[in-house]
Amino acid sequence: MPEMTGPVNVQEIMRKIRARIRDGAPARDRVCVNGPREWPDWTALENAGLALENPGSVIGQLPPEPPTFRGRAGAFFVRIVRRALFWYTPPIARFQAMVTLYLRELLAATKAVADNGQQSSEELNLVSRRVSELKAETERLARVVEGMSRALGAEAKAREELAHQIDAEGALRAGLEQALATETAAREALGHDTLRETGAREELARRVDAEDASRASMEQALAAEIAAREALVHNTVGETRAREELARQFDAGLRQRDTGLRQLRAEVINQNRRISILIEEARKRLPAPLDQMQLSTISNEGNHALDAFYVSFEDRFRGTRADIKDRFRIYLPLIEEQQVDTERTPVLDLGCGRGEWLELLAEHKLSACGIDTNRVLLGACREAGLNVEEADLLEYLKRQPDGAFGTVTGFHIIEHLPFDILTRVFDETVRVLRPGGIAIFETPNPENVLVGSHNFYLDFTHRNPLPSLTMQFILEAQGLCDVRILNLHPYPESLRLQDDGSEITMRFNQYFYGPQDYAVIGRKV
Repeated sequence: MPEMTGPVNVQEIMRKIRARIRDGAPARDRVCVNGPREWPDWTALENAGLALENPGSVIGQLPPEPPTFRGRAGAFFVRIVRRALFWYTPPIARFQAMVTLYLRELLAATKAVADNGQQSSEELNLVSRRVSELKAETERLARVVEGMSRALGAEAKAREELAHQIDAEGALRAGLEQALATETAAREALGHDTLRETGAREELARRVDAEDASRASMEQALAAEIAAREALVHNTVGETRAREELARQFDAGLRQRDTGLRQLRAEVINQNRRISILIEEARKRLPAPLDQMQLSTISNEGNHALDAFYVSFEDRFRGTRADIKDRFRIYLPLIEEQQVDTERTPVLDLGCGRGEWLELLAEHKLSACGIDTNRVLLGACREAGLNVEEADLLEYLKRQPDGAFGTVTGFHIIEHLPFDILTRVFDETVRVLRPGGIAIFETPNPENVLVGSHNFYLDFTHRNPLPSLTMQFILEAQGLCDVRILNLHPYPESLRLQDDGSEITMRFNQYFYGPQDYAVIGRKV
């Protein structure tokens, strides 16, 4: 079988077959049983058989595969199409082979009859029938070939669509190749950047090494400085020890001085005691002609034996003058709110003590006077230029006219008085106040457990704690109105328990670290 050199034109083959059949029909009609016969051109029939055999050999066979990506992709899709036509292509190939075989045998038999020169009418009729059958079979074959042609056309169209897909795939592949080229260029640029980054990192590493060397040098210098400081600290420790020794010596000197002061105080107390004894003996031995005033004067001298002692006590436990003045500043607005002429109705301070309140009033241009029985304290007040007088507070109040004072104050004085004296002092206070004047009395707060159980009794002249509600009631009963209680001087926050929100903590801080003092403040109608 000759090798095909190009694509098979099925329609051209069918045209030739039909022409051959048309050309062969007259010859068959011209066959005469008894006369000579004209035989067809055997070469043309053989060529027709070969032409019929050639397309049959390629039915269902794959075309040559070009060595390109497009060719390989096309071959892949053609194989898929051939597998999809498994029901159609093999029967056509078998039919083509049978027709070719039938035509070859018929041609051989016809040639054999022609060569022998003998052909009976039966044989001619047989040949004629065979030719008719061949014609019918050829026509049927033509129809089959036309169907195959249509199928091949559809396959050709599918191949064209496949070619378009392959072209699209090629364009996509080209795009991918271009993207790959772009990515390759980007990677190359990244490689260059990486090289530059590597160089920068190496430079940074060199700088870090230089920095480490610098730090090592600084650490050495720091170690040297630490060693120098340790030496300095060692010297400082020696100096501190020397200072401590000096402080111990100073403390020893202070203790010696304190011992001397105590000895002097003891000597003063002994002298006072001896003076008291002498006064008592003189009182017993004085002749009758001495009048009552002289005897009273001599007798009252005994009441001042503890004046110096009590001043020392107050200096120790009362606090500094600055502290007491700061505590008294809370009362200044109460005095200034009255807007009265203090020159005409001054402030009277009962038991003025060291005079801190009088001094504060003088600083604010407010007239005031004070009384006390401690001669040492009164002497300090006079040295400060304060208006003070030595007198018993009840006797002094009795001597004053009605409405003589705009304000009467008594700080930490009422806890020293017995109850009968206290009520009479309140009576006289209300009497000497002008209408609208106020009375202020401050005293330790026994609601504070530490004050009521311990601090109150540090002063041996205190009689008993005075509850704030009791003092409020007494002042109201004595004729003052709008009597209110002002709680003062709580313990510092640093001494309180940390507030955890519990009621027991709140109550503990209130009872133990709450206000240490309170004041009762009332107004005369």
